[in-house]
Amino acid sequence: MDSEIVKDKPLTKEETKSLLGLIEGIETVAADYQVLDVVDQNLIIPNKTKRLTFGKPRAVKKKFKPDENRTARNTAKAEYYSAKKQCLDAKLNNINLENDYLKLKNVELKLNNEKLTLETEN
Repeated sequence: MDSEIVKDKPLTKEETKSLLGLIEGIETVAADYQVLDVVDQNLIIPNKTKRLTFGKPRAVKKKFKPDENRTARNTAKAEYYSAKKQCLDAKLNNINLENDYLKLKNVELKLNNEKLTLETEN
């Protein structure tokens, strides 16, 4: 590979094979713009040396599958909190009813007190 790579001239098959033969086993190298015809480009920064990755397949991410245990756990949590909310609502309702009962009892006692004061005055 004594010849210099020209920017406008595409590489021949022999030049490409010799380049790939030299860099076999190397995954990432720093290179100039002229090598971009041979390899895949990861990052584009004008007027700077580029980081190039050669065509080796990367690990493919597996699609996320919902976990059955997680679904069951979330369902159990939802049931727990809905039952807890119902319990708290019932307690609040009971407190409100007790409050209303005590208010009525207070009014009844006031009326009885007024009745007794009127009877004692007569």
